[in-house]
Amino acid sequence: MFLILKECSDDLAKYLESKAQIRDSVEIKDIFTRYTTDVIMSSAFGIRSNCIENSNSEHRTQGKNILKIKIIWYVLFTVMPKIMDFFSIPILDQRVSNFYLNMFEETVKYRKTHKLLRHDFMNILMQLMEKDHLDEDDNGKNNNITC
Repeated sequence: MFLILKECSDDLAKYLESKAQIRDSVEIKDIFTRYTTDVIMSSAFGIRSNCIENSNSEHRTQGKNILKIKIIWYVLFTVMPKIMDFFSIPILDQRVSNFYLNMFEETVKYRKTHKLLRHDFMNILMQLMEKDHLDEDDNGKNNNITC
């Protein structure tokens, strides 16, 4: 996964260099939020979201929507999770859930069809779905989860 982080860091460096060349300012909080989204999407789902270049990316929009949980829902889910589950009240907006479920399903389907292997969390989940265990690496250790 180190290579995935390096790719995202290289993209960030190129973006900042291009802004520096034209002496344009950047909002640090915004650019690091976009970088973080790129890292999460790439390491978790194996998807290049390009949020650094495209600040209006759908991945970024849906990532923001995850964080828009109303405090009352959070409190209710924390204090009374069984009641919330009984009434089938979701903590996330259905559109956000559908976006990530569809992305997960499409990624799994694409990787199976094209026999694509990436060293990310999606690969770990696919191994667990198929085999109920993780493959060992060349040293006989199961360290796929670490960076």
